[in-house]
Order: sequence, then structure tokens, then C-alpha cells
Amino acid sequence: MSKYHSYILNLKNTEANQFDLIGQQGLDWKRFFAADISVAEGFVLSSAAFDDFVTAGNLIEPIGALLSNLDIDDEQSAVEISDEISALIQNTNLPSIIVQPLLQAYRSLNGISEKHVQISCSWVIDQKFMFAREWQMHAKGEAALLVGIKKAWQQLFSKQNLKLRAAKAYNGGLSMSVIVQKFPTPEVSGSAFSLNTNHDIEVLAQLGIFDPNSGSDTYKVANKDLQIYEKVIYPQQKMLLHKSRGSSEENPEIYISVPVSVAWQTFQKIPDSVVEKIAKQVVRAADILGGGVEFNWSWETGHLHIYSIQENKPLPAFASQSLEQKVKKQLKIIQLPGKNSKPTNINQLAAEVERLVEIGEQQTEQARFIPPQFSNSNVAKTDWQDVKSQLGFGLILDVSILSSDTLSQAAKYDGFYFDATQMVLRGKILPELIAETDLAAQQKLVQIYLLELKLLAAIAYGRPIYYQFSDIGEWELREMHQQTDLVVDGLERLLTHHQILSIEWEAIRLARKEYGLSNLKLVLPKVRNIVEIAQAKKILSSLGFNRTGVSQLLAEVSLPAILSQLKDLGSNDLDGLVINLPELSQQLLSKRPTEMDLRSAISDIGEALKQTVTLPINVITPVNTEVIKKLARADINLTSVISLRPFTESELTDISLEVAATARINSRAKKRGRPSKSLF
Repeated sequence: MSKYHSYILNLKNTEANQFDLIGQQGLDWKRFFAADISVAEGFVLSSAAFDDFVTAGNLIEPIGALLSNLDIDDEQSAVEISDEISALIQNTNLPSIIVQPLLQAYRSLNGISEKHVQISCSWVIDQKFMFAREWQMHAKGEAALLVGIKKAWQQLFSKQNLKLRAAKAYNGGLSMSVIVQKFPTPEVSGSAFSLNTNHDIEVLAQLGIFDPNSGSDTYKVANKDLQIYEKVIYPQQKMLLHKSRGSSEENPEIYISVPVSVAWQTFQKIPDSVVEKIAKQVVRAADILGGGVEFNWSWETGHLHIYSIQENKPLPAFASQSLEQKVKKQLKIIQLPGKNSKPTNINQLAAEVERLVEIGEQQTEQARFIPPQFSNSNVAKTDWQDVKSQLGFGLILDVSILSSDTLSQAAKYDGFYFDATQMVLRGKILPELIAETDLAAQQKLVQIYLLELKLLAAIAYGRPIYYQFSDIGEWELREMHQQTDLVVDGLERLLTHHQILSIEWEAIRLARKEYGLSNLKLVLPKVRNIVEIAQAKKILSSLGFNRTGVSQLLAEVSLPAILSQLKDLGSNDLDGLVINLPELSQQLLSKRPTEMDLRSAISDIGEALKQTVTLPINVITPVNTEVIKKLARADINLTSVISLRPFTESELTDISLEVAATARINSRAKKRGRPSKSLF
């Protein structure tokens, strides 16, 4: 029997001296209850239960032997050891002395009927030795609860936690407690977070059970007065619900994914009053933890329930903007393509959820991310396509900074360009200031980037994306309130700080796996010489990137010095070039280029490209019809034009007429044996 009096403690009745028994998360709950934070009811299965489980099951020696064989430099070693320890835990029976009080607590929590609960971890060792990513699962029924407890214990020996403790030479004891909370099927749920006590708050919301791998409404709330100043309304087509018949030991957390009624798909998911109520809870939790926080929440029959509150520590180089810089004076609403947003009637939504649970039992598919097919019923698609087909090159739209105009025009374009520099600026975190060994901080940044790539996947809907790695220069450092002597920009920056490529690539890898972001063209920024390209290819290859027909590698040409070296590049080296016309022109002219400057610079740039380059060429250009006409007439391998804003139909028609006229002139010249008309 454990040295403690009980394996089970009520979340409301924990004591400050019980850290070794219930862990930091368990201790925090009492403070949350006292602060009137709407945390869901629950209990803690103490660390004594884990200690007695491994002792009774004779697991101490085999687990210790496996841990002693861990090679921190061998990724596969960590995976295999984690899997073997997980199997030991899974295949060992829980002693009845633990099972009986656990099931009694579950029955007391839920009454006569079996209800869903959320299971999460509470660490009883210093959290700097534990990977920061939150783990949780839902279960219904006693058998599923017991499986869930074992899965929680297995998190102590996850690959990430094994590597982190080994890297930091942890040599203390290993134990943990588990938190179990009521989790009724919600009408709406989501997450909320802030980066510090002065930072504005973001609330994410979805119909049904929150799925972090799917699109959400996003509400931005000012910290000072808790006023909503920006909304992004996501057109949700499916929602995730609990199976009403519960789960089994083999399938402890199977959900159903059901279609959302057309009438509900583009509603604002929660009223403003509920957003503000959630934001107040963020502020209260941040005051208790003394920094940024994040948590999951659910709204069920008029009640707010909060789960998994954890500290959201600011990463190195975080610099919050002042309220005057951050908050717009007027509310900004971005309605993703679909019908106009309407406010949600929360009571009617409750009835809708009940209806969907009933019909949803007929569909037992696992929930997954399904990007919406954007509706553009107001666009004359046939006319646009006819005009575009005459161009002879693709149209790529820059979506680095999203706006309602950009989103509404997205369906017209052949692909999209995304400059990750803007993503870094929005995150306000310099990845190069994160230590290469700080895996927890790196993973936190990966999750921030992943949120952006989720929306990018939905916009692209299978069309190609030109993803340019971030390039932080002097201007960006000033924007982030950093010292400008940190400047190492372009590809040189990525080669100097390998963790930048690692972090961005990991976010891309997860987006490819979870959101179908597969048709990807990676662009190396501001290349100075071809040696840098070879070095970057080696690093990317070590991270798992392989060039294929839909996974390509390109280089940005924005410095004059690289022009003379392009002749040495071929298809074995790269899949194409991205000519940054505004930046390259500015470098050539030593001033901000006018329209005439751009047209003049095209001749100089094009002459070098025509003489030496056979690779496909993509050109970043402002939307200026005369400049693009000149590009279109060029005798170069022009694959696409990357537009910094959406074209109007009249602009595109003007360009296409010029292209068609040039084609007719060239055709007649060819018949007469004369040189074709060329820009160069």
C-alpha cells in the first residue's frame, strides 16, 4: 500500500505541500478554483498510484535497463525505447487496489450513467525536464478510462521526453499523476491563449469538439479593455462529436465526424459575450501563473468549462506591441469565402448538436482535416479563365499577408506565394535566439507556425505553394525591437543558425502530414552564391526533404552578385528561380524603383537570364500592367508571375491582349524568316 492515505484527491481539496503527490498542474487547480475560473470538475490520480503500479508489476528493472541504453544522438534509439516501455506499461495489469478507488471516483464524478471525461498529465518533476506539448485524450466508460490512465503514464517515456531528460542530464526519480475531468459533449469548444500578462488574447472556436488540426474561428481581444478587435470566421463543413454509445478498451477515444448543416456552416461560432467571458478567464489564469497562459475550453448548455490550463512561457526575443500599435480602432472582420457570417444562437446550436449526435451514429469515420472548397459564385469564372489561358504563364498570388480581398480572389489563381518572413514577424519571436538544444521552445514555435500553415493549406486546396523561408534583415529587427547588429540575412542566416531551417521544416512537415500541404515549392531566400545552395540542400536533405515532382527547391534571386553565377546551375541543382524584381531592381539602382526603373531593369536582368539560364523562371512583381507586359514579351523561360496583390479583370485583359498581339507578330515574323520580336 502506498505511504499516502489515498490514490484519489478531489481537485478542489488539494494542498500546497502535495507537489510530489499531485504534480504542478494538480496544485494549480486549487488556485484556479479559488479565483473563480470555470475549471471542469474532476479528480487527481496521484503519483503514488503510478509508483505502486510499476512496483507491483515488476517494471522498475526492465524500464531502468531500457533507459540505460538510450543514445541521445540516435533518433531511432529513442523511438524504440519509448515503444518498448509503452508496451510494458500497456501489457501490465492494474492492481485492484488502484482500480477500485479509481472507478469509484469516476462513478461519483458522473453519476449513474457513464459520461465522457478528459484525461491529462500532471508532472511531479521539474517541468524544465519535460516536453512542453500538452497531451490529453477523451474516454467514456470504465474500460476506456483504465486504458486512458495507462496512455497518460506512457507520456512520461515519450520520445521527446526521453531525449530532453537525457540532453539535460536528469538523474532524479520518475513519476507522475493524472488529472481526470468531466467532459460533456459541447456545442462549441476551442482554445485560448496569451503570450504574457500584457499581451492581447486569441480565442479559437469550432462547432463540436475542438480539433487542433482543423480550421477555427479566430477572435482577437485587447488585453486592456477585453474588446474584440478582429474576427476571422471559418466556414466549418464538419464537426467532431463523441459517440453516444461510448468507447471500448480497444478504441477508447473514437469520435464521429458529421456534416454541419448548411445553415450553420458560416455562422460565427460563439457570441461576442462568450468570447469576452473566455478572455476574462485568460486574464485571471495569467494573473495566477504570472505570465502567458493557454487552455482548452468547451461551452455546453450555457456553461463554460475550462481544461488543460498551462503556462505559456514567452520565448526568447518576444517583444509585445503596445496597445496603440496592436489594436485597430474599428473592428476588423475577415469572412473566409462562403456565405455572410451570422451571429450564433447558442440555444438553437444545442439542439443542433443533439440532432447531429443522433444522425452521426450512422457515420463512424475518424475525424480529419478537410479543407473547404472556397465558393466564388460572384466571379465570372469562364471569362477569367478564358483571359488567363491566353497568357502563356501561371498567375501566383502573394498570400503572405492575408486580407478579405486576397481570400475572396484566391480561387482565381494557379498557386500561391508565402513569404515566411511575415509569419516570423507576426509571431514576434526570433528562432535564431532559441538554443538548438531547447527542444521545448522550438516545438512551441513550430505550433505557432503550424496554425498559419493550416489556413494556407485551406486556401491552396491542392494548388502549388511557393514557400519562401524567412529572411530577417535590419528593417525586420527594428520592427521586432531587436538590435540591428544581429543582422545576418538571406540564406546565410539559415546556414548560420540551423535551428531556423529545422523549426520551419518541422512545421511544414506536420502541415504536409495533417493538412495535405503537399504541392510545395521551397524557396531559398536571398542567395549570395551557389555554394550556399549546395550547403542548404545538404541540411534540408538531413531533415528529410526530398525533391520530387510536387516537392521542389527554388532559389530567390534578389542580389546582383548571384546573376553571373546562374550559368553554373542546372536542373540537377534546382527546380527553378524566383526573381524578386522589386528587390533586385532596387539593388541595381540603389534606390526604390519607379515603374520606368522596373521596366529598364528588366532588360538588364533579362539579358543575363537569357544568356545563361535554362531553369524555369518565376518573377515577383507589383501589379503594374506595363511592367508585366514587358515580362510577358521576354524571351525567357517565364513559368509564372507572382503578383503582390490580386489582379483586376481589366488589368488581366489588358495584359492578355498585349501577349496575344506579340504572339501574332512573332508568328508572322517566323513565317517570313525574320527574328521574332523580343524584349531583349
